[in-house]
Amino acid sequence: LEERLEERLQSKIVNNGNKDIFGALSIYIQKYEKKYFIFGEWEWKDYSKPFAPVGFTIKPNEVVKLDQVFNPSKIKINEAGKYRVYVSFSYEENKAEANWEFEVK
Repeated sequence: LEERLEERLQSKIVNNGNKDIFGALSIYIQKYEKKYFIFGEWEWKDYSKPFAPVGFTIKPNEVVKLDQVFNPSKIKINEAGKYRVYVSFSYEENKAEANWEFEVK
């Protein structure tokens, strides 16, 4: 019997510490576009303005589900292309970043 395990990524921030963490949460939609018209270089460019609370506190043992922060914005993309949701959370001397890529056809 062969088992198939599927890795399911979760969009969340967890404070495993014993004190509040105050930081800056940023969520962007970015589009993969040519960097220069003539050359074949590509880069991620901001497609949307950042959305999410600027100052953000996470209590000890609290789980912040990023879909609950992101989904109420009801972002719609009508242009075909390669995109990603980019998230960063900066606090004290630390910065956590993640992204999820998707395509609109």
